[in-house]
Amino acid sequence: MLKIPKALWLSLLILMFVYGCAGNEESPTAFASRTPKATSSTLLPESPTDTIMTPTPTSISTPERSSLITPEEYAVYDAMIESIFLPSGYEMIVMVDHTAADISAGPASQQDVDYLRENMEPILEPETLADFVAMNDRSYLIENHFSLDVPVVLLDNEAMEEFFAAEDGWERFYDQYPNSQGVITLSRVGFNTNNEQALVYVGNQADFLAGQGDYVLLTKEGGEWKIEKTVLAWIS
Repeated sequence: MLKIPKALWLSLLILMFVYGCAGNEESPTAFASRTPKATSSTLLPESPTDTIMTPTPTSISTPERSSLITPEEYAVYDAMIESIFLPSGYEMIVMVDHTAADISAGPASQQDVDYLRENMEPILEPETLADFVAMNDRSYLIENHFSLDVPVVLLDNEAMEEFFAAEDGWERFYDQYPNSQGVITLSRVGFNTNNEQALVYVGNQADFLAGQGDYVLLTKEGGEWKIEKTVLAWIS
């Protein structure tokens, strides 16, 4: 397990949520076994055998409007959360109110793409991966359009800063949101052409040294989304 000092995690959390809306900035990724991200401005190729490079995002100061997140994406979120978190008996789900494709906001990098290819192919279809990269060119606002059996709480940057500007932030967080799983971060969802395969990033931080991020591949079976494969992105 990667051991990171508590003070460093406090700084990362503040940066992660205060500056998370700036979808055009490269982030200090905390992958346990990977080197820092590389950036590129080359657009997506037509051939799946060519290198997929990260498109340069448009400079924005706030996330894009939430209406861009589709109902099918919320269906994927629901299925993933129900499978990963609800079996543990949590009574509410708490998440940040904007998307990110990694531990902090910003587009997926070429390194992320290579990592996903290495660990998810041949199951992962090239068009699904390309769509995931394109959909996560910046940060997008999330609204509470979830259909879960437990309440969902969305926290903005101001609320996150209030909790984690002090070392007792997690204690105060759980005082206000007892029996929750911590704080989830979700990416936009990438789909294949027929919307039968989906790729999404989900991260969850439950304490300063208790967090994990995963790339989750789902397939649609009988009209319902099911997890097919999960690949670890980072862990603390």
